Amino acid sequence: TADFKFNIMYAQDPEDPRVDFYSAWRFRHNYGGQGQVTDSSSAITIANTIVNIPATPITKHLLWTREAWLKLALDNIDSDRHVFAQFGLFPYQVGNGISLGASYQASGFMGFSSGFTIDQYAPGATVHVDVVPDVLDFNAYFALLLNQNEKVEQNNELIRVQQIDNTTGSNTRGTSTQSWIFALNPKWMPFHAKDNKVTIEPYLVQYHAPDQKLEFPADADVYMRTFGLYVSQETKNAEWSMEFGMNGGFQNVKAWDRNIANIVVADDGKMTALFSKVVAKVDNSGEDFPLYLDPTDPDFEPLPATTDNIKALLLIAREVDQNGRLIEHVNLGHSVLLGADDELLVYSTYDRFRPAQRKIFDGWFFVTDGCYKIKKWNTKISWMGAWASGDLDDRVTDANKASESFLMNQRYEGFVPLQSVYAGDKVNMFVMLNQGIPRFSVADPTGAKKFIGNPLPPTASKLSFENAFSNIMILGSAVEWKPKQLEEYETKFKINALVYGMPTPPFTKNHERAHKFLGTELNLKIGVKVLQVIELSSYTGVLFPGQLYTDMKGISLSGSTSGGVIGDSPCYAVNFGFKFVF
Repeated sequence: TADFKFNIMYAQDPEDPRVDFYSAWRFRHNYGGQGQVTDSSSAITIANTIVNIPATPITKHLLWTREAWLKLALDNIDSDRHVFAQFGLFPYQVGNGISLGASYQASGFMGFSSGFTIDQYAPGATVHVDVVPDVLDFNAYFALLLNQNEKVEQNNELIRVQQIDNTTGSNTRGTSTQSWIFALNPKWMPFHAKDNKVTIEPYLVQYHAPDQKLEFPADADVYMRTFGLYVSQETKNAEWSMEFGMNGGFQNVKAWDRNIANIVVADDGKMTALFSKVVAKVDNSGEDFPLYLDPTDPDFEPLPATTDNIKALLLIAREVDQNGRLIEHVNLGHSVLLGADDELLVYSTYDRFRPAQRKIFDGWFFVTDGCYKIKKWNTKISWMGAWASGDLDDRVTDANKASESFLMNQRYEGFVPLQSVYAGDKVNMFVMLNQGIPRFSVADPTGAKKFIGNPLPPTASKLSFENAFSNIMILGSAVEWKPKQLEEYETKFKINALVYGMPTPPFTKNHERAHKFLGTELNLKIGVKVLQVIELSSYTGVLFPGQLYTDMKGISLSGSTSGGVIGDSPCYAVNFGFKFVF
C-alpha cells in the first residue's frame, strides 16, 4: 500500500489558513494476486426477478482518491474565534469513533492502526464554530452515504414488486431514498490549563437509511439515532477517558412475498426457472383438496416459473394468512390449473409471506481507559475496559402465529456502531477486532433448534460478522517504553495484553449456551526512526482462542456445508512498515 498526500493552503499563519486543500491518493498491490481492488456488490432486476451481482476483482493497477477536501475559514482574519466549513472526502468521528467512525469504505487489509484499513472517507460537509475560544465549540456534520436517485432509471427501477404492504401505489423506487448521517457534537472544555485539561463531548448521531437489504434488496428501512457522552482528562502525568453511547430508533421490516424465480439446471441439463416458495403436485384422485400443505409429502416439487404461472399467481391474495394454504384461482373457485393437462395441487409454503415487523434499537456500550506516565523510566502504563451489549437472533418464533403487537415491538438489544473500526486508544487491539476474527450473530448457528413456521429474518445476512464493536467485553493493559539509550532514534516498544468475552454467547450443537470466554490476545508494537527521514515499525499479535471457540468448533461460518468452519487454534498477525518523510 502506498499513500501519496498533497496539501495546498493560502495563509498568513500556517496554523490558521484561510483556504486549505488536501488530497490523498492510494495505490495497493497484493503480491501474488491478480485482483487488486474489488468493486461494490449490486443488484439488478431482470423480468421482475432480482439478481444479485457479487463484487468482482479488478486486475488493473489503480490509483484512487482516498481523501480530498477543501476547508474555508469564515471568521475575520484577526479574530480569536475560529469558524470554518469543510467539504469533500474527509475523516470525521464522535468520541472514540465507536458510535460514528470514519470507516466509509474499509478493505480489511492489515495495517498499523485500524484507520489504515479505510480506503475512502465518506463524502460530507462539516461546520465548526468556536462559541467561546478554548472553552466551547460547536460542530455539525452531514454525510451522504448512498444516493440511489442519481438518474431517472434508478427512480423507476422496480424494487417493490415483492412488497405486499406497499402503500405508495407504485412498484418503483421513487425519489428521496438517499442514505445519510447527521451528527451534532459540541465540545466543552471547562478546564484547559496545560497540566489539567478536561473535555466533555455530548453527541447525537442520526442515521437515515431507507431501502436497506435484510433478506432482499430494499426490504427494510433503518432510522436509528445514537446518544452519547465522551469525557476525558489530561494532567501532567496521567490521562483517563470514558464514553457511553445508546441506540434509539427502529428498523422497519417490510411485509414481503419471498417467492422468487430461481434459475436452476434441470435433469436434462437445460436451464429452467422454478418458484422458491410455491410448490405443486399432480392430483387426479378426485378427492377433496386439503386446505393446507403437508410439508412431509415428497411428491411436492417447486412450481415452474412459466409466463402463465406468473400471471396466475398475480391473481391471488398476497397476505400472511395465505401461508401454507392451497392456491385457488379467483375465477374457478378451486385448485388452479397452471399450464398442465392434469389438475395440480398448488400451495404456498409456510414461510412464503413475511409479515411486517419492527425492531426497536435498544443497545448500549461503555468504554473507559487511562494511563500513567513514569517519566524517569520513559514508561507509560495503560489500562482499559469495555462492554458492548449483544443480541443474538433466535429465529424460531412462528410469525404465522405471532401477534401484531409482538411483531411490531421487538427489541434489538445489541449495540449497533456506524462506520466504526475502533481498536482501542491507550490499549490497542490488533488481532480480534482489527483482523476480523468471526463471531456469530445468531443464537443457533448449528441448527440444533428447529426453525418453525415462518421464521423471523436474522438481523444479519450472514451467520458470522466481523470487526463489529458489539456483543463484546474487553479488559486490557499496556506498557509503553522509550529507552533513553535509543532516544535519538525515537525508539519505542509497546506491549498490549487483552482478555475478551461475549456477553450473549450462541448455542452449541447440544443446545447449550457456549462459554462467554472469547480468548486472550498479546501484541507488540515497535517503532524506530533511522536517519531522521526513515521510520521502521512492526506490529505482531497472537490470539489464544477461549472456551467459546472450543464449544463452537467445527460449525460452518456460512451456515452451509461448504466454506470454512470455526476452529480453536491460536491465530497470529505480523506486519512490517516503512515510512520515508522528505
